[in-house]
Amino acid sequence: MSQISQPQQNQKEQYDFMVKVVLVGDEGVGKTQISRRIAGLQYNEKHTPTIGVDFKVKTMQVGNNIMKFQVWDTAGIPKYRVSNKAQYSGAAAVIVIFSFNDLQSFESVEKWIQEINFENQDSQIVRVLVGNKCDFQKEGRYATPMAAEQLAKRNNMEYIEVSAKENHNVRELFQLVGQQIYKELIDPQ
Repeated sequence: MSQISQPQQNQKEQYDFMVKVVLVGDEGVGKTQISRRIAGLQYNEKHTPTIGVDFKVKTMQVGNNIMKFQVWDTAGIPKYRVSNKAQYSGAAAVIVIFSFNDLQSFESVEKWIQEINFENQDSQIVRVLVGNKCDFQKEGRYATPMAAEQLAKRNNMEYIEVSAKENHNVRELFQLVGQQIYKELIDPQ
């Protein structure tokens, strides 16, 4: 079950909802760079694999609400991953990331979706598909936006393209996630 919490009255930080968002995908797709960018940090050219889970926090206005995102950047290398159950526990959303310049990462999206569905059978969870590295020129891409859109549609997911390197659409990604969390989990109509 997703844990969406509201602040205690004695807390100094102002937000309406605090939500856990988990980033998953193969090694090297840009999970860490996306989490760094949303937290206001610079892009880092040096790739260092995440071991276990890394956390970032970002508070931002989403519609009429202020949301505090707890962003869980998970390891893409299997030997560095923590228990699947632990990483998804209490998540309001999962962002599945592939890289346009890595065909294997796109082909692995179905595996990640199956894992998310298996680990969250008893709870609702917002799922968003992200194509990272959209700054790559068309000839350097192995996955197409059309194929990604079709994959997202088949799996009832929202889809967005970002570039962590160029900081393109990263904020919009979290706006989209926040809007979907509100629409699907906080105030479903």
